[in-house]
Amino acid sequence: MADEILNQLVRLQERSRRASIDQLKEAARLKRMHYFLGIPAIIISTIVGSTAFISASEGQITSRYIILLIAGVSMVAAILSSLMTFLGYNERAEKHRITGGLYSNIRRRLEAEIAISKSSQNVDTNKLSDNLRELSDQYSKITENAPIIDFEKD
Repeated sequence: MADEILNQLVRLQERSRRASIDQLKEAARLKRMHYFLGIPAIIISTIVGSTAFISASEGQITSRYIILLIAGVSMVAAILSSLMTFLGYNERAEKHRITGGLYSNIRRRLEAEIAISKSSQNVDTNKLSDNLRELSDQYSKITENAPIIDFEKD
């Protein structure tokens, strides 16, 4: 009986480890996407704003093409900023990071439970079974609330 419970603890530990890794990888991917859109938006906005301000204050914008170029680049910056807001990469990354941490907490508790059970000669199977049930319930609650990972992007 104790061996069966211990095997279930080990399986739950492995699932928790895998889920934690997947969530943290997704958090890192989303953070990269946030920077991928955010950094160019900031750079372009700064360049357009500075160019327009300097040119307007000195009265240098006389060419229609320069005005159209500044307007076009400004639109690109606005589109990138809008995409950042709409896609919410930063917020989504934070949700995945938190969920990965919750899975890691479960995994560490399982590791401790397994180590104690393996080192103890007199294993209380009722207590072990209760701990398995509690940790399994916690794992299920985390999984229910976990943000979805799009595995198609790998």
